[in-house]
Parts: sequence; structure tokens; C-alpha cells
Amino acid sequence: MTEAGDIVDTPQQLAVAHHAKSLAASPIYGFLLQNLHVLPATEIGQSISSLVLEPHHLNSKGSIHGSVSAAIVDWASGNALATMGSHSGLSVDMHVTFLNTCKGGEKMIIKVSSLEVHCKSILVYSLKLISGYHRQERQQNGFYSS
Repeated sequence: MTEAGDIVDTPQQLAVAHHAKSLAASPIYGFLLQNLHVLPATEIGQSISSLVLEPHHLNSKGSIHGSVSAAIVDWASGNALATMGSHSGLSVDMHVTFLNTCKGGEKMIIKVSSLEVHCKSILVYSLKLISGYHRQERQQNGFYSS
């Protein structure tokens, strides 16, 4: 249920509700991800969203800043957990490999898929950031409470 009392039951509805809550609860998410959109392809254990890179997402060279990439990875893992009904989570280990970069004005597609769950508390997932011909892939572990 949302704070308005609406029943939320589809993965996309859960992901959209998680995103709205994240924006309100976290100043950094509110600043960086205010124009992010959860896409209809979202399903259980997977979240797909899009974000157009704006000046406040960029480093001095005009490409996505590493800290923005890390914030997106952290947010996206929580959003994937939300599609599975989890209401909280905590990242415990993030390994980011930068294969290429994304430039200002490009629309990024953010796709995170759960790979496995260990002991109902450790989620292993794969996350891809895709923008035009540029591709960034990351894989890391996240902790969540069910």
C-alpha cells in the first residue's frame, strides 16, 4: 500500500512507489534522480528505468561523474528489491567496472536484474547502464532485509 492507501501490487507499481519514496527520503536521490523514469518493462526481480544526463550529473570532461554512477547503482539495486516486495535494503559491497562513458544529454537505460538470493538476506545482481553506443556494465552484491 502507498501512503495514500492505494494498493500496489505489480512490480512496476512497486518500483515507481520505491522511486517516489527514495526521492522524498534522500536529498542526494532527490537531486540526482528527479527526472528518472521507471519503465513499463519492469518485472519481479528486475527494474528498468531511464535518465537523461544533465549538467549536474557530469564531471569536468562532460561525461557522467563516477559518484553519479555509484548513486545510480545503489538506487537501482534497491529498486529491484522493491519489485520483489522488499521495503528496505543496504548496499554492502559494490564493484564498478567502467567500460566506457556516457555524455551529457544522452538518455541512459538502467537495467538491474537479480541473479540469486542467499539466505534471504544477500542479493547478487547485475546492472547495466546503456546509452547510445556507450555501454557500462557493473556487477555487485547488495544486502536487504525481507
